[in-house]
Order: sequence, then C-alpha cells, then structure tokens
Amino acid sequence: MSFSGGPTYNLDGIRELPNYPFKKNPSAGQDAAAGAAAGAAAGGEKSPLTSKNAEDSDLKKCTIQNNDGSKIIDLGDGIIGLHFYESLFEETCRCTITYGDTGSSEVAEGKSIIDVFPLVGTEKIDLEIEDALGEKLEFEFFADRIQPISQTDRNNLITITAAGDEFFNNQSERVTTRFDGKISDAVEKISVDYLKTGKELDIEPTSNSYNWFGNNWKPLYALTWLQQRSVPESSNPGESAGYFFYQTSEKGGTIKFKSVEWLMKQEPKKKFLFNEAPDKSEEDVPPGYDGKVQVSEDEGTNSVKDHQEVGANSGRVVTFDPFNCHYEIIETNKDKIKPENAGKEPPKFNPKFKIGEKSTKTTYMLIDKGTLPTGDSDQQIEKSREQNFKPQDTLSQSKMRMNQMFSIKKSITIPADFSLHVGDAILLDTPEVATKETKEVNPQSGGIYIISDLCHQMTGQPPKTWTKLNLVRDSYGRKPQ
Repeated sequence: MSFSGGPTYNLDGIRELPNYPFKKNPSAGQDAAAGAAAGAAAGGEKSPLTSKNAEDSDLKKCTIQNNDGSKIIDLGDGIIGLHFYESLFEETCRCTITYGDTGSSEVAEGKSIIDVFPLVGTEKIDLEIEDALGEKLEFEFFADRIQPISQTDRNNLITITAAGDEFFNNQSERVTTRFDGKISDAVEKISVDYLKTGKELDIEPTSNSYNWFGNNWKPLYALTWLQQRSVPESSNPGESAGYFFYQTSEKGGTIKFKSVEWLMKQEPKKKFLFNEAPDKSEEDVPPGYDGKVQVSEDEGTNSVKDHQEVGANSGRVVTFDPFNCHYEIIETNKDKIKPENAGKEPPKFNPKFKIGEKSTKTTYMLIDKGTLPTGDSDQQIEKSREQNFKPQDTLSQSKMRMNQMFSIKKSITIPADFSLHVGDAILLDTPEVATKETKEVNPQSGGIYIISDLCHQMTGQPPKTWTKLNLVRDSYGRKPQ
C-alpha cells in the first residue's frame, strides 16, 4: 500500500448475513432515540453499542427521482442491500443500492422503473438512515451506473452506484485560472468555484504559499496534486508535509482538507474493546468503552521493500537551478521529520540495513524561480529570482508521512454508528496474548487508530446494519489515556 492515488483496501467484508428484501421499520428509530435519551438522562452519556443495536437502524427515506423531475419512487421496500462508503482516498461519498424491482410501485404503474423512468444515470437519490443511538445519516446522491444483475418477466435485480454531485461536476469543469497565496486558500476556491459545491468546508490552513496555474486540469486532479505540496501550520518547514482531501456525511456532506499531523494528534472520538466475551446487553460492555467490536481482522504491516520503494522512511530531492546551473541533492531521513505519532514509537528496523538513513526514493525538480511573481511590473522584476515553491521542504516529507500513516492496519466491524467518519480517531483495545486468566490490555496493538475507510452496510431480514472500519496508524504502542 503506497500513496500514489489511493492506498485503500477491502471494504466489502461484512457478509455474515444473507441478503433478503427488507421493509422499513418506522418505529425502530423512535425506540432507539427514546432509549438513547433515557440513557443520557440517567448517566449523561449515550448507551454503549451492543450487537443487538444492529437490528435497530431505521431506513427513513430512500427515494429516486427521474431526470425531468416528474416521478419520484420510494425504493425502501425493494432494497436488498445498501452500502454507504467514505474514504480518505475518495473525494466524495459513494453508495451502492441493490434493488429488487417487481413493478409494484404505484408511480411505476406496475412496470419496471428501468423502463418507466428510464434509468440512465444522474437521477437524484435522497437517503436518510438513523442508527440505534439516534444518529442520522443524510445524503443526496446522483446515480452514476445502473447495472442489471438478473432479469425475468416478473422482476429485475439491479445495482445502482451513486456519488455526490461534486463527482459529476468534476467531469465537466476545468481549472484554468491563476492562484496566488496559501495553498489552503486555493483548495477552498477550487471547491467552491470549480467543484460547485454548496456543502460545508472544513479546511486546515497551510503554512506555505504557492503561485501556480490550473493548466486546464480537472478540479479533483488539481486538489490531489496540491495534497503532496501542502505544509501544516503546526510544523516547521522541512519537518512534515502532506494533506488529504476527502468528504464525510456530516451535515449532508462536509468536505475536508486535513494534514497527516492533524489526523494523528486527535483525541479518540470513541473507545472500543475487542474480546471473545458476548455483549448481549449493555452490562457486557466494560465501563469507559462505547461498545464492543464484533469482528476484528489484523491486516498486518506493509512489506519493508514496498515501504522503501515509495520513500516512506527516507527520500531525497535532486534540484537544478536554471539561473545559476546549481545542482543540489537534499536528503530527508527519519531524523529530520518531526511527526505527531498516534502510538508511542515508530517501527524500529534492524540497524544492519540502515533503513531510514539512506534514501530509497528520488524526486527530480527544476527550481521554480521567477514563475508567476505577484505585484506590478517593477515588483515582479524584483521578485524574479525568488523561489516560488520549495520542493526540499515538501516532496520527500509528504511521501514519508502519507505512507508512514499506513504502517499498521486493522479492520473492525461494529453495530452501525453514524457518528463515526473517515479521518476520526478511535481507541481500540484488545487483550494481551497470555496464559494467565486475568489479562491486561495489549500494550503494543492497543491505542489510537485513524479511520481511513468506512462502510455502513444494511442488509438481512429483519434488517441489520453494520459499520466496517479500516483503521491505520504510523506507530506502535498504546499511549496512556
């Protein structure tokens, strides 16, 4: 797994339940909300999640509207499976809906919606689900692909893949203007003016400025390109770099631009425990934890070879200055990076191989001097020899931090929790492996992790909703909490 456009891994591993059509349960959300309110009144906090809560989610709304706005069909009763996705490497939220089309909808007049609409793509889908603790997931999607799975003269089985409107705006818009000043300001302008988003923005300011031109790029390409050139205000030049541009379902789809260091230094939003004991009631969840993990899969570590090839431990930038023909090699090793680690300490390799001391990734760069200076003619002449972009402070650092972040990986499955989002930190504890009966928390694998990918899956009869989280961090050891 390396940062070169998207180190994601499997999100679809929640397959314990058979897929059967399910009907909406109008009372489930009310019961869940009442239970959560009662828990808050009694103890000041929401009740912990248990496996029983997976049955209490409520699909309040899932409608699709045809492209001329003349027909709206409620998909709820025919949904066989629903997956909602967030990822640090997806610029918009995604959704897949598997629908059994029997022609029973009154709007479709006894015919298949594929024929009545017809379904061609870009149809608006309004989704609203509430989990057992009363947290709502609300999002407006647009259909990207309609894929038939099976067809008879009595029913059709189709999968609808959908994304946010920014996904479609990205295909038709091009970034053609010049940008001056902080990179974070350019990210905001591209999001609003080119992605045409009206959603809330949560953009962490960058410390470095960069004057550049859009080159007729697609907006999301430009934003991804800027990720590796951004330095957070919390770090000194040369000590760290690297941001992620992503979207969560918060407030209908908040767009975020956050640094690796900001992600790593968060306090945990929730705390979970994984052991083999059942959790049939709230009493089975130990005090101090928000719930128990139902399934945990240790994804292990990356190959040392792969980490070296992408420059995760050390790198160098070779620069050439066309003004004076100066050629320079700038080394960046583990000692120059000042990270915010999620764990107690980074991986320690065998000193025989000098990993982190010798560069294993080289980037070549022409020094950017005199390009797009600001001001009037005289001011631009004065600035013509000033360096616009400093690759020695960003390129190796961003490759290192963005790949180090995926040094340790886990996947867990919990009952649906819509308060969690990609980029959040959670605390995960597991018992130590020991022969004694009373076991302590594992001091190495336990601790804070960052959610890199998330999938809410609703399926089964009666309907159950689970949340699968892919978790990552850059270091080992549980910090004291």
